[in-house]
Amino acid sequence: MGDEIIKVLNHLGDKFGIAIDWSSTNVLPYLQDLMNRIAKYEIYTSIAYILLFVIVSIILYLTVKFVKQEDIAALAPIALCIWLAISGIGIFVEVMDIIEVTTIPEKYVIDMIKYETQE
Repeated sequence: MGDEIIKVLNHLGDKFGIAIDWSSTNVLPYLQDLMNRIAKYEIYTSIAYILLFVIVSIILYLTVKFVKQEDIAALAPIALCIWLAISGIGIFVEVMDIIEVTTIPEKYVIDMIKYETQE
């Protein structure tokens, strides 16, 4: 495990008044398992968001295609274009998150801990 994670965890432990015994044989395997679970959680939530973007895009597309009311029919393509732009950005961000977590999970965990401990 990287020294940066140990520093962040020591800082986090100091903040909560907890001393972590790094010589214990149970600490490192537990932290590695925790890091793997955090990485899997990020991957699964990113996949869920990507699916949500795709499903809503399909629903909006079908709405644009089959809507019969003229007042809604004029606004539906605009709404679809805006949603597709937002979805494209969202999907790009989620794919980048998946790439980050699969290649350097330590960075994601450190960023997450830093974000959660900001005052």
